[in-house]
Amino acid sequence: MEQVIQTLKDERSRRSVYAPALTLLLIFAGFFYLATNHVEGAAWGWYALLPTALVLAVAIYSKKPFESLVVGIGAGLVMTDPTDLVAPFSGHLSTVMGNETIIWIVLVCGLMGGLIVLLEKSGCLGSFSEWLQSRIKSRKQSLVVTFCIGLVVFIDDYLNCLAVSSSVKKVTDHYQVSREKLSYIIDSTAAPMCIIVPISTWAVFFSGLLEENELAAAGEGLSLYISAIPFMVYGWVALILVFLVAIGVIGDFGPMKAAEARAKAGQPIPPDYVGQGIQSESEALKETSAVV
Repeated sequence: MEQVIQTLKDERSRRSVYAPALTLLLIFAGFFYLATNHVEGAAWGWYALLPTALVLAVAIYSKKPFESLVVGIGAGLVMTDPTDLVAPFSGHLSTVMGNETIIWIVLVCGLMGGLIVLLEKSGCLGSFSEWLQSRIKSRKQSLVVTFCIGLVVFIDDYLNCLAVSSSVKKVTDHYQVSREKLSYIIDSTAAPMCIIVPISTWAVFFSGLLEENELAAAGEGLSLYISAIPFMVYGWVALILVFLVAIGVIGDFGPMKAAEARAKAGQPIPPDYVGQGIQSESEALKETSAVV
């Protein structure tokens, strides 16, 4: 009986792969048709947005950002030259990875991640987390404090996510906040703050891009970036929404509502995550209860 059930599961899994694969083949056939019928030297117009739209569609469907970007790159290369894909891909990859700005970002993010691990191992973050647990007295306070800490750590969004999550996850686990909601609060505070505050790695990176692409004169990239901050709608709207979610004005809906219901039932960590370097819900709650 178990063998029959496993066979049916395997068959269902294979079928679930066939449909997306066939859809992707049809989409790439469409890009190939556009490329072969495009007049050389003519402007692509709105067709140039199709690879980006494909990235968004695949990311929403698959929930896998890296694979989605690769699919979008492939679509763009097909539009550029459908007869030669490998050489341009490797060439662009070498150019990007050899860029001084990209190397700087990789080094900074790597060193910051190492710093957070050192702080965790030394017990510094644990002490700060214990101090927070002694001050926070409710579920809402844990979310608001998470948001406020995210506002302070604005130097880099990756550093923000690593530092804030390591500091507050024991507190939010104790008050039965789902890891999904914690992730939303942290991530949607980190990136907008790095966008809005001009003394961040984002500001340095984008000001460099503005100068490299001759949209700003040499040495004027940061000034142009600062002048654009009031018009960065995503950053401002995202911060307002996160704050409203943290204080409970905007309620949970969709998958977040289900995740919060699971957390309030005593399972803040998704069951699928346990065993992947993440402790179980009972262990997390037991540890935080012991400290509090």
